[in-house]
Amino acid sequence: MMKPWWQNWRRSWWLLPLAAAVGCVEQTPRLSGVGRSGFIHPPKPPEFLAGSACFLLTNAPGFSARVTLDLPGVVDGTKHVTGTLLGREGHFLYSADKENSFIWFVTSHVGFILNEPLQAYAPMSEDPHVTNLVTTAITPGTESVNGHPCKKSDLTVYLGDGATDLLTVWRATDLGDLPVRIVSSAGPARYTANLENVRLEQPRLGLFVPPEGFSKYATAEALMTELVSRNATVRGVKRDSGRGPDDLPPGSPGTSHRGVGGP
Repeated sequence: MMKPWWQNWRRSWWLLPLAAAVGCVEQTPRLSGVGRSGFIHPPKPPEFLAGSACFLLTNAPGFSARVTLDLPGVVDGTKHVTGTLLGREGHFLYSADKENSFIWFVTSHVGFILNEPLQAYAPMSEDPHVTNLVTTAITPGTESVNGHPCKKSDLTVYLGDGATDLLTVWRATDLGDLPVRIVSSAGPARYTANLENVRLEQPRLGLFVPPEGFSKYATAEALMTELVSRNATVRGVKRDSGRGPDDLPPGSPGTSHRGVGGP
């Protein structure tokens, strides 16, 4: 059995199946966010990565970690999302289990969404960016969080649109003050991010670019629109003839790997 990509990244980029991408096309409706008007809202990088807390993750020269995100839920009050995060010099690769993968550049506030079923990627950007970060309180002593001695502090983050976010951060003193827990209690989104199984190491810079051979789509919306279209085609073929996607003749809708702006 092939190991998950995040267990193989040290050996070769081509061993990365990007398990964080959509597990199969049948999951598309849940991930694409098709609204009533038909407009597709593509997944976005997690708030802790592309939002107000992003600069806190640049303390270490390089690291890998498992991330658990606790988000406000609609039904049970909390939604748990787990994934893997690689970081180096402000470059990040984040893969949420059974969802999409994101490459993100903190300083430029841009990145890519990657989708394994399509063998494709598209550029993304997020605004507003962080304009200032002020430490408002430091708790004396240390606390043990996720197996590390940590210093706890409260911060106020100012964003480019005039909004603010309130963060509570636990920085691991044995990991160069890398945060192992971040809690956002205000701002655009509220969440708790826990970093576990942290390893201080430098992933290859080649990991932070889309894989060679992936088709480029002009926008994330175009990529997700194509995924929805292929999913609908596959479901239609199964319903009408009982055939699967591998039975489609060459050139049939839903079998091409070319995308907008692709080779």
